[in-house]
This record gives sequence, structure tokens and C-alpha cells, in this order.
Amino acid sequence: EKSFQNATRSNNLDFMEKLFEKKVNINAVNNMNRTALHFAVGGNHLSVVNFLLKHKARVDVADKHGLTAIYLAAWSGNLDIMFMLVRAGADQRAKNQDGMNALHFASQSNNVCIVEYLIQDLHLQDLNQPDEKGRKPFLLAAERGHVEMIEQFIFLHLHTSEKDKEGNTSLHLAAQHGHTPAVQVLLTQWEEINEMNELSISGLQMATRNGHASLVNFPLSKSVDLHQKVEPTESPLHLAVINNHITVVNSLLSAQHDTGILNQRRQTPLHIAADLRNVELVDTLLKAGCDLKVVDKQGRTALAVASRSNHSLVMDMLIKAERYYAWKE
Repeated sequence: EKSFQNATRSNNLDFMEKLFEKKVNINAVNNMNRTALHFAVGGNHLSVVNFLLKHKARVDVADKHGLTAIYLAAWSGNLDIMFMLVRAGADQRAKNQDGMNALHFASQSNNVCIVEYLIQDLHLQDLNQPDEKGRKPFLLAAERGHVEMIEQFIFLHLHTSEKDKEGNTSLHLAAQHGHTPAVQVLLTQWEEINEMNELSISGLQMATRNGHASLVNFPLSKSVDLHQKVEPTESPLHLAVINNHITVVNSLLSAQHDTGILNQRRQTPLHIAADLRNVELVDTLLKAGCDLKVVDKQGRTALAVASRSNHSLVMDMLIKAERYYAWKE
């Protein structure tokens, strides 16, 4: 059986036929509970799949991860193999332990032709169900940034503004991974850039935290609330400073982000930059006109925070800025 599976992997049909004549068990499983059909479908070996199905290979054997051959066909995007499996009686509605079906796998891997076949030819609209994380196929396409798949779901009226179990919309998921083209398409359907998930984080804040500068620049042209004060999250500017994303900081400042906005510890972005001893960010925020007199919950100014961090250059910058503003007054 092992030799038969190895021949399947290497697309060696001649050797497979010889072994079959010796009465090899074509449905034998390996230590991962995978059959020869798993390897044939996963490798896109069309002639081998045809041989196995012709000789009554079991089509719905699930491996240790719950994967059957139809999932692998949906993932790899081979429409001919999908046809063959359906004709052979594969369970089109099967789910794995994560609650995913063939439509989920096709969505993740951007195989539009498989989605069209499942929905338009087989009329399996009931596959459009949430998985164990509460994510419908549309959300999986958004998470991967598959613009073509997103547009196909919109065309098929299978797009949704529903949230997953963590409160994430499709926009949250696309923004989190920096998929700017996907975000642009999603914003044509919903103006939900400010919507919060269960952790009170918006799509813009996700993009900011992860340093996706091109994505941050795009929604800044929309009606974006840069100054949401929802605990326990930080503002976009706080997040950009914390994660040392100087390009994002500059984008936010150019969009007139409030430099005096406070987080739950009543810290301005300048407090955080000083605490992190980040000379470049301190300089950028000072030039943007940050208020040096603001005190945090412990009654400390940004200079006091820098003193605690014992960073002489940052302290010197803040002292000179204080003197300059005092002179101007």
C-alpha cells in the first residue's frame, strides 16, 4: 500500500496499474489517515484520480485534519477533478472539524471557478454558512485579500456585513492583513471603517497597529473618525507610535489627527514616544505641536516620563521644546 501511495504522489500510473493487478488495497490509509485519492487530488494528477475513481476508490475518507478529497479539489482549484468527484458521489456538503466546507476552501484559495460551479451549477447556496469561528466564506476571502473572489461573492449576492465570533467584519479582516485593494472594494459596499470588533478595535486601528501605511492613507480620504475614545483601545496615533510606524504617524498627522488625544492612562502619543525613548517619533510629534504640559494619570508630563527612562537626548529635546514654547508665549 505504501508503494501504491508513493506512486500516486509521483503520478506514476503505470506502476499503480501493476500494483493494482496484484490486488493492492487502493483505499489503504497512512498514519495521517490519507488514502491514495488524497494524494492524487492534492497533486492535481487528473489521470490518476480517474484511475482511482474508476476502480471504486472511497471518495469521502477524511484524514486526521478532517480533510476529504473534495476539500482538496476546492483548495487546488482543479475543476475537472471536482467534476469527477461529484460524479463519483462525493459528499458536497461535508464539513471538517472547523466547520469548513468546500466553499470555504475555494474562497480561501481564490478559486472563483470552483465557487461558480458550487453555487451556479450545483445550486449549493446552503454551503454559505459560518465556520466554527463564525466566518462565512466571504469573510475568508476578505481575510486573504482576494479581490476577485470578493467581487464574485458580491455578484452572487453572497457578501455579508455579518461579524465573526470576535466581532470582526470583512473590513476588519482585510485591514488587519494590509489588503488595501480588498478594503477599497469593501468600502464600496459598506462605510464601516469605524466599526469596532469585540476588542473595541476598528479596521483603521488594525491597519495602523500593523503598520500598513498604504492602507491607512486610503481610508483617511473617507469619513474616518480618528479620535474615537473607546476604552481599552488606543487611538490610531497611539498605536502607530507604540509600534514605531513612522510612515503611518506622518500620514495620521497629515490628516490632522489630534496630537493631544489621551489613552486610558491619560497619556498623549508624546508620552509614549518619550517612554519608548524613540528620538525620531519624539521629534516628529514635537514638530506637530504636541502639548508638553499634559500630565498622565500619575501626574507626569512627557519630560517627566523621559527623565524616568533616563534618555538624555529625548530629555534634551523636550527641555528645549519647553523653553521654545515658553519664549513664544
